[in-house]
Amino acid sequence: MDFSDRSVLVVGGAGYVGSVLVPELLNAGAQVHVLDQLIYDNGSALVPLLDHPRLRFHRGDLRDADELAKAAQGATDLVLLASLVGDPICKKYPELARSVNDDGAKRLIDELDALGISRFVFTSTCSNYGIHESSTLATEDSVLNPQSLYARTKIAVEEYVLVSQSPEVPTHAWSRTGAVASPSSGGRSISTSVTSHRVAIGTASA
Repeated sequence: MDFSDRSVLVVGGAGYVGSVLVPELLNAGAQVHVLDQLIYDNGSALVPLLDHPRLRFHRGDLRDADELAKAAQGATDLVLLASLVGDPICKKYPELARSVNDDGAKRLIDELDALGISRFVFTSTCSNYGIHESSTLATEDSVLNPQSLYARTKIAVEEYVLVSQSPEVPTHAWSRTGAVASPSSGGRSISTSVTSHRVAIGTASA
């Protein structure tokens, strides 16, 4: 896959998924921008890449419009990974979870046109399915049954993605991911990943 004509902003690029996605994008030829607040002290995952000529790292909060604009300068695509991840932390800090996962993500989506972003990918969660009683695997058409604030914030943004784009020119997509491990997770070598994609428009590949 050739991304040499793309410039991708990865918001939350130092996290579990971002620390794997960023080098893959660089290997595909993309210019890569990373915006991450490093609230989990996970910046070491990207240290080996910081001297890469096609990587720009910005430390900042996705809710800060000025920081977002600086990080997005020149970007053609945006991948939103950043959030307070999981039920425990969202339950402990519910207002912050709503501010980042829901309100912050929606404000970012509202700014996509102004930022010059032509394609947008949002990472959601398989927690949206909640307790799935069926013996069959959940799909993008399965009924959602959120059991946590975390899942409810993700569903709210999925719905916002659907209404925020033109049906004639589909440019937005999301992916519901399961448990993920990567270099930023502290060196764990085992990864369990159950991924279901719900694509609101098509794909965001070049």
